[in-house]
Parts: sequence; C-alpha cells; structure tokens
Amino acid sequence: MAAAAKHLGLDISRTGIRLAQAHIDGNGDLVVDSYVSLDVPEGLISETSIIDIPAVARLVTEAYTAGSFTTKNVVVSTFGRQQLYLPASFAKLPHAELRKSLQLRTPTDEPLPFSAAGAQFDFLPAPDAPVRAGKVSGLLVGASAQIVASLEQVVSAAGLKLVGIDAGAFALARATQAAVGGVDDAVIVDIGKTNTTVVQASSGTAVSVQLTPDGGDTITDRLMDRLQLTRGAAEKLKTSEDTSAVEAYQGDFEDVLAEVVSDIAWSVEEILHEHQLSQIVLTGGGARTFGIDRAFGDRFRIAVSAPQFADANGQLVSLVAVGLALPGAGVDLRPVSLADRSGLVRTAAVAAAALLVAGAAIGVTGLQSSSAASQLASASEQQQTLQTQLEGVSEAASVSTQLQVLSDARSAATAAESDWSGIFTRLNALTPEGMTISQFTISSFGANAEAAADSEGPLNVAVTTTSETLPDLTSWLNALKSDAGVTSAKVTDSQRVEDTGTYTTSVSVELSPNFTYRFDQSGAAQ
Repeated sequence: MAAAAKHLGLDISRTGIRLAQAHIDGNGDLVVDSYVSLDVPEGLISETSIIDIPAVARLVTEAYTAGSFTTKNVVVSTFGRQQLYLPASFAKLPHAELRKSLQLRTPTDEPLPFSAAGAQFDFLPAPDAPVRAGKVSGLLVGASAQIVASLEQVVSAAGLKLVGIDAGAFALARATQAAVGGVDDAVIVDIGKTNTTVVQASSGTAVSVQLTPDGGDTITDRLMDRLQLTRGAAEKLKTSEDTSAVEAYQGDFEDVLAEVVSDIAWSVEEILHEHQLSQIVLTGGGARTFGIDRAFGDRFRIAVSAPQFADANGQLVSLVAVGLALPGAGVDLRPVSLADRSGLVRTAAVAAAALLVAGAAIGVTGLQSSSAASQLASASEQQQTLQTQLEGVSEAASVSTQLQVLSDARSAATAAESDWSGIFTRLNALTPEGMTISQFTISSFGANAEAAADSEGPLNVAVTTTSETLPDLTSWLNALKSDAGVTSAKVTDSQRVEDTGTYTTSVSVELSPNFTYRFDQSGAAQ
C-alpha cells in the first residue's frame, strides 16, 4: 500500500498526463509510491491552454482511478512555452503580502511571453540570498491567465482538490536531487517533446531557468529530413539500443545531435559561464536519444549523465510529476482569492517598493525614443496616485517612506538625454557579421544618478537580431562583454522561425551609468 501523502504531483503536457505520489524514506532515498502515465490524444492540449477541459479531466480521473493514491490533494505545474522565469529583486516582505502586491501591476518591464491581463506571478528568493537595501534577489515566475484557469478547471472537473500550481523547473530540481546522488549544483537539461528547460539547480532549488523551443521533435524532424525517413522510423532510430542500426547512419546521426545541442547551447553556456559547475544532468524523454549524452559532453567538455528513474514496477517516471509530489522550495500561481484582493488598497504603497523596475520602459525601433516629458508625466501621475492612497490608509506612517521610490523613478524616467544613437552604433559594431539588429529597447534607467553610479540601478537595453544562419552566441556575448561600457550581457531568447527559416536572438545588455539626468536635482550627474 502507498504511504500517506499530503498531495500528489500532476504533470500535464500536450502529449501526456502523469500523476505521481512519492516520498523520501528514512534513508534519504526517493520512493515512488504510485505512478500512472496516460497519452493525450492530439488536439486536446495546445502550447497555450487546455482546449478540451472535459476530455482532459476524464483522463486525469482515469489516471487517479488506475493508481494506488491515498489523497485527492493535487499540486499541478504550468506547461508550454508561455511561462516566465526572470531574475529579479523585490522588497523583503511576508510571502502573502508580496503576492498581493504582484497583482497591482505587471511586476516587470521585460517582454512577457503571454498577455499581462490576469496573469499570475510569484517570487522565490534565491537560497541564502542576502538582503541588500531592503531587497532580496531570486526568480520572478509567471504564467498566463489562460493556463492557470484551465488547470484549475481540469483538476476540479476531475473531482480532485487543487492545493498548488507550481512551475515545472522547481519540481524538476527537487526530484533530480532526490533521485540522483551528487547533483547539489548542476545544470539540468530537461528535453521534452517540443521544448527544453535548462535549470541551474542548487541544493534542490532552481535558481536560474531558460526555456528553448527545441525538443525531441526537433531531433525527429531533422533525422527525417537528413536521412529521408518516415516519422515512425526516425522515432525508432533515435531511441534504438541497437548500435548497429545507428551505425548505418553514424555520421549524419551525430551531425543532427550536434546541431540540436548547438541550438540549446546558448542557455547552457550562459549558466556555465557565470558559475563554476562541473556537471550536466539530462532528463526528459529526449534524454533517451542514443548518444545525446556524448553529444553534450563533446560540446561542453564536462561530465554529462542521463540517469533514468523508475518506480517499483520498472516504469520510467516523469521527474516533474514526482517533484511536484515532494515538499520543497517552489511557487504557487493560484490566483489571489477575492477575499485577499480586498486588501490590495492597503498594500498599494508597499507594492511600490516591492516592484523590481523603478524606471519607465522606453521602446525604440531603430533610433527613435519616447520623449522625456511624457515619461516624467507618467511617473509623476503614479506618484500622485500612491500619495492619494497614502492619505486614505490608516497605516500610512509605515509606508510613507516608500513614496521616495517613485520620486526616484521620476528622476530615472527623465534620464533620456543619453546619446542613444551612439549606444546603438556601439552595440551594432559588436554584433557579428550576418546578424542584423531588428529591435533596440531601453528597458530601465535606474533610480537616480547616484544609484546608477553605485550599480544599484543600471541602464539596461534589450537587443533583438535576425540572421539567416545559426548565430554564434558565444562570440557575440564575448564581444559585448569586452566593451568597457558593458557591465554584463545575457541571452534571453534564441529560436528558429519555422516559416522563414531565419533565427531571432535577444540579449539583455547592462551598460555603465555614463548618461545624464537633466531632471535630477541631486547634481550627481551633470
């Protein structure tokens, strides 16, 4: 009989339903008490939502009935590409207070992979992150309203109780640490059917996450194209344990794996470049591809493993589903209840300190930027709104100091006298041949001149390029970081546009604060 459990883990994707109950025994070993996996017919679930709620709910009910589960409490994970994992810093607040504040407005000026309307956000501080100037660093996590609502409806229609909506990367980190010894600090590459999740894991917690649009289907498609195989034959070949079958296509097979690893490489290289990690752990269905571990080892020249974990019956399990069933650090993207929302006005001013981005976002295409006057008006209006709330809230004394945050934001929002043309020209000169800048966005200015000089509020720009061939991201990052005016550069997205065959790549570049603040009265930057 399965051991008693507080909740089950439910992993839903376009292709499958995985339901797990698990625990850590007295010896510290992972035990999967019950596990059921069911295929999902085509068309029921998309990358952005659950299309047929009743049909998917019936599958979840079928999975629950088929297993030996001891509770109806369920934690489910978000899925698809429309998820947000963003490094951020927020005020040190009780979790419930912070979650309420995140509903006041979109808590970042970075582009979202989903509509901001009704989107749910949560924040998980990094392990042992110090508090600096009242803020703590960690990961801002978000999901679309459509995904969250569809997950709620499915669990309810299946007759189960939803006790949490976590993000798959955190579940993956928990399960991998429990299932595989010696992975306290590693890069986990979870190769799914259509996406790959790259996680920097530390002591069972995800501290950095990247999503790429390449997965097991990418390998299958390229084998079909390169070897002129049917889809069934390509799928069979890539997971074959018969080395003689693979050897017949040895050169082409290895080339395909090298290409796919190169597509995923930018996100792995970003983590390895910033942290001294010694191993890569491959998980997911794509990790069972013949020779994929060797291809990663050849690319990164560090230890690579592709462990497989099975339940007591020998069935391979989804580590995401298992991780969802385990306790540990994670997030909860369930909507804030209507009762909780009634307290939002009371916490409005606190939210000003909780929000990461103090500067106004300016988007420019080519070399055109928004006027500083309109930015000043926007920041001033926001400050006046909070001033009004301050006067009407009984606990005003505890939040009055937070108004200075928006005063600083007003200074930041009017710092548009920089030579943006010159900055664009410099960054364009560092862009490798064959890559064309298609978008140039000024994403934040910093709180004021003094803060910018102290690197508390750096100038950030987002650069998006297009190219006809696979971009050399390592060379681009190295070129950017070699410039004395660049303090850091990070790839935020890189993907191939299937319709055109071109590649789009985005980087976030942090520049030194060598720009003016013509509305800043401090005289710190003249």
